[in-house]
Amino acid sequence: MRISLRPKDSGYHNYIHTRSRLQRTIIKLDGVVQSACITADDEAGVIVRYKEPMAWDAERACLIDEVVHGRVEIDICDEEVL
Repeated sequence: MRISLRPKDSGYHNYIHTRSRLQRTIIKLDGVVQSACITADDEAGVIVRYKEPMAWDAERACLIDEVVHGRVEIDICDEEVL
């Protein structure tokens, strides 16, 4: 499965589908939860996440991201809303 926050990415449809069902996605890379993940693909074993500590590009137009490879787990669970 591929899931992404980026509208032009092929995984964006999966993100919109899970959010419309009041579900959230938990992404793990090599067993560690990723809090700044933009895109995850468990079949390809790759995530795109914001670099930590977060930093801006030279023009200060956007945050810098990085591509990381490893064992990717995508867990979808119901979100509890109070």
